[in-house]
Amino acid sequence: MKPILISIILLFFCGNLFAIEITKTEKTFTATNYYISNSQAAEMWKLSESDIEAYKLIMAGPRGNFSPGIAPPLALALETDNKAERIKYLTIYAQLEYERTQKDLAVSQLYRKIFDDLYSGPVIKTDMLFSKNEEYIRPGDRFVVFIDNNCNDCKLKILNDLIKTSNFPNNPTDIYVKGLSGESELHAWASANSIKVEDVQKGLVTLNLMQSNTMQFLETTDYAIFVLRNDSLFSFYN
Repeated sequence: MKPILISIILLFFCGNLFAIEITKTEKTFTATNYYISNSQAAEMWKLSESDIEAYKLIMAGPRGNFSPGIAPPLALALETDNKAERIKYLTIYAQLEYERTQKDLAVSQLYRKIFDDLYSGPVIKTDMLFSKNEEYIRPGDRFVVFIDNNCNDCKLKILNDLIKTSNFPNNPTDIYVKGLSGESELHAWASANSIKVEDVQKGLVTLNLMQSNTMQFLETTDYAIFVLRNDSLFSFYN
């Protein structure tokens, strides 16, 4: 009888541990398989803890199945019927995207300068990075497109070529447009250039107004395409 008693005790003990773990999970917010508290998540995403709870509820439904990994502010904006709330969440999302892009560009430029100071050769030769094989664009690569609104033939030269080359938008793409004054003009430009609304909603494509600190990319051209790989920007040649 002793072995049976021990087994029952162990089962009871393990069951309690399991219950504790479930309780702990219900009180936390998960992002990319890491567990953080609701308050930490709220601070990270510039939201309230009630917003995080609402986001968790949204992701437990159809939206979580259709758009896994979608950013909390964007998910909240898509699922609310209140216009004021939608504006609030989209404003937060735009701020976060701007901050992310600023950091990405700053780190990429600094890394390239440091590498060039250390080594005379390029990071990756263009013919190696973009050789004609199925893996010349890797799953983790991200396209970054800078384009002037006044570029009349850029839709054919860039966007169509990009769509064919990268099986667009399987690789996420950030598009920065120069010469537009607001979000309404940006959305009109996207519609005229065959950018699908559902791709933007899923976060596969981001639409951005070019800021003064990115104008350098269009100093000598009306468009430029880069590939962001391992925090480094590489010129894209098709």
